[in-house]
Amino acid sequence: NNNQNKNKKNKRKQRKRRARSFFPEHLSESDVKRGVEDGSLLIGDIRINPRRQHEAYVPIKGLARDVLIDGMRQRNRAWNGDSVAIRLLDRSEWRTVANDDDDDVEEVKSPIVDAENDSSTQELTKAMKKLALDDDGGKLQAVAVVVAIVKQKNRPTRVPGYVRSQNDNRPLKDSNQALFVPLDRRIPFGYLPKEQWPNEVLEDEEAAKRIIFTAKYRPWQAHQRQAFCSLVGKLGMAGAIHAETEALLAQNSVDYDHDGHFSSEVKRVLRPFEEGVKDKTWAIPADELAKRRDL
Repeated sequence: NNNQNKNKKNKRKQRKRRARSFFPEHLSESDVKRGVEDGSLLIGDIRINPRRQHEAYVPIKGLARDVLIDGMRQRNRAWNGDSVAIRLLDRSEWRTVANDDDDDVEEVKSPIVDAENDSSTQELTKAMKKLALDDDGGKLQAVAVVVAIVKQKNRPTRVPGYVRSQNDNRPLKDSNQALFVPLDRRIPFGYLPKEQWPNEVLEDEEAAKRIIFTAKYRPWQAHQRQAFCSLVGKLGMAGAIHAETEALLAQNSVDYDHDGHFSSEVKRVLRPFEEGVKDKTWAIPADELAKRRDL
């Protein structure tokens, strides 16, 4: 009986959580597969506009323009580069593009999805070609929403950024959580619980605004407006060469500690190149170094 009562309580909690979810729940793998097969869903890699974070684009082979995802909720917790399943909105909600010089629209340069034999994409391509508008020679750009993350791609394990107050008019000491602001504007902001705040922030909030920290993001749940994260390191002051270099390496998931120590995985990959090397320590060849420019 106790177990049954617990199960009932858990189910009620889950129903309440779903009811107040900020994002739609992602579709299951089987639902995505079914949607792709019947042509109601398309799959591609999402690109987020670093200048306008609410805008993202998904290139689909055969379409003249990238499909627009307009809004954080419509992006449904996807990160830049993720492979996502999208559902097109009704044509009445598509965007009118005045001309090809519109800076707000990204053209397809290298298709992500190989769908030459996909009948649903071919039908959509035919429809797109017919959507020329007569008013000013413009065309329609398809608008969609993300319904599932098919595969997470190239997400950094350590995200460099700053700790900020959620409200510029309210000091951090009066808040229960801070905002983690990544250096890469394509990465979503994260919530940082008070128990995670470093001493530097508690001692001098203004000075701490110039410190670059690294954070690890937790799984982003549907009921959370922003993902939560935990601080895992401090790189140094903004503007300092060492800190900025470390930030670039962390941002691009380069595992290197500046002392010449590589991870065991990197060493394993380099092992075949060590054959014939005197001290069994691989180094960049002199002819390769001569081609490089030290910036």
